[in-house]
Amino acid sequence: MISIVMPVYNPGKYFARCLDSIIAQTYQDWELIAVDDCSTDGSYELLKKYSAKDTRIKVYSNAENLGCGLTRRKAIGLSMGEWFSFVDSDDYIDNCFLSEMLRACRIWDAEIAICGTYNHHADYSYYGQDIAEKSYNFTGKESYTEYMTTTWVLQYNCNKLFSRRVIESVEYSERRFCEDSSTTYLWLWNADKITVIPRSYYHYVHHDGSNSHKTQENNLVKTLDTVKCLYEHWQFCKENRFDKILMEKIEPCLRAELTKGIMLADTTGAEYAELDKIRNAVLTDKQQNNEKK
Repeated sequence: MISIVMPVYNPGKYFARCLDSIIAQTYQDWELIAVDDCSTDGSYELLKKYSAKDTRIKVYSNAENLGCGLTRRKAIGLSMGEWFSFVDSDDYIDNCFLSEMLRACRIWDAEIAICGTYNHHADYSYYGQDIAEKSYNFTGKESYTEYMTTTWVLQYNCNKLFSRRVIESVEYSERRFCEDSSTTYLWLWNADKITVIPRSYYHYVHHDGSNSHKTQENNLVKTLDTVKCLYEHWQFCKENRFDKILMEKIEPCLRAELTKGIMLADTTGAEYAELDKIRNAVLTDKQQNNEKK
């Protein structure tokens, strides 16, 4: 069975299309673990209507808004499947998504399958896709280079199918932002084999989401989560000697986000202290490396 993990928070007019695309799957041995994160747009009530018609749709709710990270973690804990897929409540999938992803894993004896993604504007108009030119496989220890240098591997959970062993190897990040970027690369790293399908089955809908509001407080939370995520990648690169990726991709982004966060944070607050600690760690490491040269 495949467990489909879905956090739900105010997907609005996009939600019914998402649910319909799951029900239309040609592979039918699935369960949808949908956890409502205190939606205010009627999404929970819509979920209950769908679950009354299809018992594979299992509906849960949070007592308070927890954000995507903790909500996905909760859904994973409630899941019974041998395989895991992640679908966001405002996106949708082709009806062959589950069958083709599982078929690829079985053919290649892989623990993760990755497909391309269609990118849509909010009105569903298509504006491009991230997709590999041909099918190929790689190992977990080769995955970080793929993760950082190709557009189709992506940091997202949603264009992938994972084995339970891989999912259980790393607990899902509790962050509100960058929760997928904080987790996916480690799942890839822990897989024995990963297969890439040169087809797009996942439809990612870009719109002004309701997960966050454009306030300074939320901008600071997002920036702090981004800094923490990038710092974990920075440490991962140092530990595993991905020196080129560290210097060309991770460190410039980390420095930029640190600067943004320090400008947003109150100098007397806990957020500023966290940012300053990370900044000092990066600067100290840089100084020590210069002294070795």
